Amino acid sequence: MGPFTNRNRQLEIRLIIILQVVKAQSDRDQSVSELVVVMAKTCDVVCEAGGLKERSERHKPIITQILQQVVQCAYFVRDYSKERSFGKLFHDQDDSEVAQ
Repeated sequence: MGPFTNRNRQLEIRLIIILQVVKAQSDRDQSVSELVVVMAKTCDVVCEAGGLKERSERHKPIITQILQQVVQCAYFVRDYSKERSFGKLFHDQDDSEVAQ
């Protein structure tokens, strides 16, 4: 095996590793996107069930726990998107809106 072939193999291995890392990040980003959709649907359900909270004290702690979980997820998504390129477009837009 000559030096050129060895370099090609090393390059190929590096590219495979890079592709695996990019794919894994893409999968994580997709999962976070799906979490945001579930959070929105959960908020919709809670809003629709708002009457239950007022009618029954028994439902109030359940709805409160659900909303607390949504808030925890929101903090996670915020932190995740700040630390990675995920949501960069949204953060850039938020920053420009604040500047206006």
